[in-house]
Amino acid sequence: MRALLAGVVVVSSVLVVSGSQAASEPVVAAEPVAATKRIECAPYLIIGLRGSGQGMSDPLGMSGTVGNYVQQTVAKLPQEPGQVKTYSLPYPANPVGLKTYPPSLRDGVWILRLALRRIISRCPGTNVGIVGYSQGAQVTDLTLRAIPEVERRVVRGVVLLSDPVNLGHTAHAITVTPGGQVVTRKGKGILGALTDPYPADMQARTFDFCIEGDPVCDAPDPLSAWDLIIAAFSVSLHGKYNECCGGQSYEAARILSSKLAERMKIPAPQPPALGPTPVPPDNVHLCHGALGLPSRAAPSSRPAPTVALADKNCAPAVS
Repeated sequence: MRALLAGVVVVSSVLVVSGSQAASEPVVAAEPVAATKRIECAPYLIIGLRGSGQGMSDPLGMSGTVGNYVQQTVAKLPQEPGQVKTYSLPYPANPVGLKTYPPSLRDGVWILRLALRRIISRCPGTNVGIVGYSQGAQVTDLTLRAIPEVERRVVRGVVLLSDPVNLGHTAHAITVTPGGQVVTRKGKGILGALTDPYPADMQARTFDFCIEGDPVCDAPDPLSAWDLIIAAFSVSLHGKYNECCGGQSYEAARILSSKLAERMKIPAPQPPALGPTPVPPDNVHLCHGALGLPSRAAPSSRPAPTVALADKNCAPAVS
């Protein structure tokens, strides 16, 4: 994240205030994102979620970090035509800030949640993998906590890169020094104390990766003023996930993509019968029609937005 020192303070404070207050503020996009790609059914589908301020650029419309990990995962799955598809989740991925980050998270969670439901209903037999970096890791983490266990079954493997809400040293945590040594995580996500435990049924399918000293995913608990000063000098580690770690000592992208591919090859249980589609709150912006949501007019007390960021970035229909 850019301007991390200021950002973590802003995000930490904003997530404990009323969501309705944040929702009333205008949202500014990091970069306009056009949702032009449909989710395509295939035996294997990998969803990528960009980090804060990253646009839907190459590779795979997932920007550099996530795109690299997904590309390497694709190479380790069956190579016959039509076997593997990728999808860059078109959520805002706004920069860190009081007016931008919370709405981006909120919309991202709902877009991913509803996209997964569409995959379950339209693509039986599809094994889903997810790779999220930074804000994208947080959206993934929060979504998997929010949906019922039967809907999580379709997600066969998850890679979380620098998850701001990780709970520290857990069964699914992998922590590596910048020099490539695997160590026990001493800290936790900068926002980790604000969340409930990660779902037990997902732990064996999740790889929560963090570079030791990255203040976003390895923050001291409790966080002191001195820790924030140190974080300011450690911010560069947050951008090192493509280079990690220590030359060939621990090639994170290669190792984690192999782990993800192996998990994705394990068949999912019988697809669950889905209940009624949940309806997002009024302050969530997404393309209802493209996601198969019930149409809903804007409440008379709140005029329909003329520029709703996530309305331009909704998850397209499944084909």
